[in-house]
Amino acid sequence: MVTSRVRLRPSLRRRAAAPKSSHGKRTQRISRGLLCALWIASALLCGSVARASELDDAYVYPVAESNPEPAPVSPTAEAEREPNFSDHPFTLQVRSGFATSVGFIGALAELNVHDRLAINAGLGTNFYGASPAVGVRLRPLVFSSGVGTTRPIEYAVTIEGSASRAAFGEQPSLGLLPCIEQCTEPSSKLVTRVVSWGQLELGGELRAAGHYQLLGSFGWAKMLGNPRFDCVQTSTGEHFDCSGDSSVTRQVFVMTWALGYAF
Repeated sequence: MVTSRVRLRPSLRRRAAAPKSSHGKRTQRISRGLLCALWIASALLCGSVARASELDDAYVYPVAESNPEPAPVSPTAEAEREPNFSDHPFTLQVRSGFATSVGFIGALAELNVHDRLAINAGLGTNFYGASPAVGVRLRPLVFSSGVGTTRPIEYAVTIEGSASRAAFGEQPSLGLLPCIEQCTEPSSKLVTRVVSWGQLELGGELRAAGHYQLLGSFGWAKMLGNPRFDCVQTSTGEHFDCSGDSSVTRQVFVMTWALGYAF
């Protein structure tokens, strides 16, 4: 059998292979286009996710209140609470008695800084003039009754210390006791002067219905320092030093009672 080989010329080979090369290039273009489209879609998707995350971070979510308002206290629970002197801290008080911190009679303003502690200041008068004073009252023992009612009563044992400034002189004659025998003028009289006093009193305090105050106490007052006193002769008018004379009373017994109203 005789075979023959047909040899194509180079130009014909290129022409025959051309369709095959054109088809491959088209396939490559399509592949590259798909890759570009996938890359663009991926970029857009990543951008959308990042934008959504930023918006989520910027959004302020409402937060529920962690400390809600406490429930109101019922009137029954409030009434059952024990009364306290500091429930109505400010008190106006009128005092009188014998050698009180504000003299024979006076008025004080008082502040209850604690159930067991009160501070006060006031002004009064004695037979010689004005008597300003400041004081502190302690309540070491406190009791109460009527808890759960609208009119509770508080009681306290009190210890009060005061400092005052007042004039001191010849004890005046009130003319209440008539002379049994012929009345005679004293040979000398004490010259009035202003001195400082310190006193300490033990007593009791009551407050009714949270407002009305009743106070009573007794104690001792002492003249502070060692002030000098002058006396004057009744007949001649001559002055002389009588600091050591019995007419100069440097310690006196104190008795005080007071009425007040607390706000």
